[in-house]
Amino acid sequence: MALDGKMKTKKLPLVSIVTVNYNGKRFLKDCFVSLSGLRYPKNRMEIIMVDNCSSDGSVAYVRKYFPRVKVFKNNVNNYCMANNLGIAKSKGEYIAILNNDTRVDKNWLCELVDVIRTDDKIGAVCSKILFPNGKLQGTGHYEFPDFYWSDRGFKEKDRGQYNEIEEVKSLSHCSVLYRKECLESIGFLDEDFNMFMEDVDMSIRARQRGWRMVYAPGSLVYHKFHGSVNDIGFVSFYCERNRLLLVAKHYPQKLAPALFGKGYFTALRNRNELFKILPAVFTKLFKHHDKAVIFSVLPGIFEELDKILNKEKNYLVEQLDSLKNINSELYEKTIPQKDQLLQQSGAEIAQLKDAVNNNLALISQKDQLLQQSGAEIAQLKDAVNNNLALISQKDQLLQQSGAEVVNLNAHINRILDSETYRYIAHPVWKILDLFKRKKTRRQILIIKPYYAKIESAEKAVRYFREKDPDAKIIVIANLHFESEYARIIDNKEADEKILYTSNIKKLTALGIMKLVFRLMQKKLDEAVVIIERPVYSGYRKAKLLALFSGAKKVKQYFVDTGNALPLGPHFSLKNTAHAVYSYIFLNLILVWFLAFIVIPIKIKKLFQR
Repeated sequence: MALDGKMKTKKLPLVSIVTVNYNGKRFLKDCFVSLSGLRYPKNRMEIIMVDNCSSDGSVAYVRKYFPRVKVFKNNVNNYCMANNLGIAKSKGEYIAILNNDTRVDKNWLCELVDVIRTDDKIGAVCSKILFPNGKLQGTGHYEFPDFYWSDRGFKEKDRGQYNEIEEVKSLSHCSVLYRKECLESIGFLDEDFNMFMEDVDMSIRARQRGWRMVYAPGSLVYHKFHGSVNDIGFVSFYCERNRLLLVAKHYPQKLAPALFGKGYFTALRNRNELFKILPAVFTKLFKHHDKAVIFSVLPGIFEELDKILNKEKNYLVEQLDSLKNINSELYEKTIPQKDQLLQQSGAEIAQLKDAVNNNLALISQKDQLLQQSGAEIAQLKDAVNNNLALISQKDQLLQQSGAEVVNLNAHINRILDSETYRYIAHPVWKILDLFKRKKTRRQILIIKPYYAKIESAEKAVRYFREKDPDAKIIVIANLHFESEYARIIDNKEADEKILYTSNIKKLTALGIMKLVFRLMQKKLDEAVVIIERPVYSGYRKAKLLALFSGAKKVKQYFVDTGNALPLGPHFSLKNTAHAVYSYIFLNLILVWFLAFIVIPIKIKKLFQR
């Protein structure tokens, strides 16, 4: 069914998938990779792993390779308790319990959700569980006499005999989806069971509360079967023990005849563990029933225990008699054999003496080898001492080299602090740097003349920012008031702001020179002058500043009644001629200053030395 039909017409519920891990790192990859490939929407499910005191690095592995999985740690090794922790942390409307040694089909969850949503009285649904080779492992549980339970279809070939949706008595916790409302009404897993048959207990409780337990054959899961717990003795012990806990909890009147069962805990099966588990059984009986029920079943329990003890006694007597007969026969047969064994022992003792003598000779040889090894060790010690002396010499050489490096650094600092470097070499290098064009972003200079409005500057910044979002925009503002500078600073569209004067009459030739050098260092791509109508004083100097800025292109940005239109890069012939004249005059002043002031002073100082 997948995600078609009903699944599309209704809002998909949030599903929490809980899996418990104990030293199952080798299985987790297959499990979580298959869960990530589900056709169920990822934003409508959460995956929770509860670590059950593992020691194989499972937690670190899952956090590294499956970060979407929520990981919690259980402080004791109890499967039921770990599942309860995961359920308590779940946020889903439906909660799936899945073994960590499984691999799910891509439609596994969709099929479970489809079936459980068909009837509000369905408390839980389980999957068709297969072995990795495709044979059936389980399709729900069968009940057998003496309260033994088994998987339906176990080890049968899947020929479609279990392909109908049907109600069953019990569901396997290998792969099951619970309605959260069902769990809240019947309670979580019984932690007294630890593991095994806790799913039968849950199914009994759910059916007692009127919930239906349903098998969904379209939901497929492949299980390694006792992959995480492969100790057969451990599994058998807990299955037999939990069978008695189940009877004590739900059917106390039938506890006495159920004690013997298959005789697993009796001496007849080479075990004497019945009295070891009785405290747990009685505790379960006292926990779930009142005194009247307990007193009514105790006589029958003691009577059954007496029968079991008599069976064990008769069995042990028979075993003892059989052993006595066997021992007497062996004793009669072994007397003539003892003489032969003594003779053979004498020969073996003689051989052992020869072997001891040979060993003493070998020990003597080993003593000689040890002496030789002592001499070699002494030689090695001398070699080590020589190496230590060489290392000491190298340390001294390194210290001398360090002192030479310090002297060289001091010499370089003296050169950098000298007047020749500061007043001749360094300025020349700065001038040469002006002609380098190494940058990655276009740089645009926007010049606001003295009488232009601050709003016009802001419009220009926004226009060029929209035109080229990656450009670096620099604003030069010749302002009426100092307070307007803060407004430009607050404009986040501009990358850099320069305030060069608050009074246009104070913009002297020296001030222009300083500003021009500062702008030439920025290697501008465009210089833009803001033009308004009417044109007041201040525009001429702003245009000259744009020409002398070293920009590749010079443009105007015209603002008239709120409408901004960029104009071409040409000024009037008069302004251009004036700009060229000023540029030549500026360079002549600079050359004169270097040739007749800075260089003669430096030459004079050099001769004085």
